[in-house]
Amino acid sequence: MSFLDVAKLSAAADPSQPDALTYDQESVLAADPKLFAVFHLVLFGKAIDDIVTTYEVSRREVERHVATLADIGLVDQHAPKLKVLSGKNITWRDDGPLRAAYKDQLLKEFMMNDFDGPRETSSFMMRSLSAGSQTLINRKLELLRHEMNELSAIDAVALKGKTQTTAILVAMRPLAFSVVGVLKKRRS
Repeated sequence: MSFLDVAKLSAAADPSQPDALTYDQESVLAADPKLFAVFHLVLFGKAIDDIVTTYEVSRREVERHVATLADIGLVDQHAPKLKVLSGKNITWRDDGPLRAAYKDQLLKEFMMNDFDGPRETSSFMMRSLSAGSQTLINRKLELLRHEMNELSAIDAVALKGKTQTTAILVAMRPLAFSVVGVLKKRRS
């Protein structure tokens, strides 16, 4: 058994930990940006000491936020180390409060970049595809999302503290590019 196999086994997702928050949990997080920030940091492995040392926030305030996270069922604050009770691969609800509160801000922050740094890439493609080809591409994109989740889980076990929050934007949809609208269609 290789080290990679051991890391995969120890990083295996706990099926009892949901990857989607409840609507009520999202509502509480969306209503308080500092609470959401603390949850984000805890979700990615930060301890209370790390947060207090790195950010301009008091221990009391972080502990208050952690208590709120415990009240809504997102962390176990009484474990020897803060234990997140949700899955690590949180997916925001399509119609949920987090998407409503942060979608535009997150997309703007992500896209306002030249993507020319190390480990950065960007590609935008438009092609004419059949319904079958679109389905195939969607399957491949799902495999990419799955692989990112798997690598994140492995890195969390194997490379504690040596990871960096990384985002990918995977999107596909039929698109009628509005620039074509400057050309008027001929009457048949």
